[in-house]
Amino acid sequence: MLGSLGVITGRAPAGARPALLAVEGVSSVDEQLQVRLPPPDAPVQ
Repeated sequence: MLGSLGVITGRAPAGARPALLAVEGVSSVDEQLQVRLPPPDAPVQ
């Protein structure tokens, strides 16, 4: 929980999203984004 930001983090099954959005006070339920970074010794692209 990131209380100072007003954010709660965690995991839930994919089908739980509608139920989470139905909770009073919840304005957003975001899917996890996947980011890939090259190794530190990779050339600049």
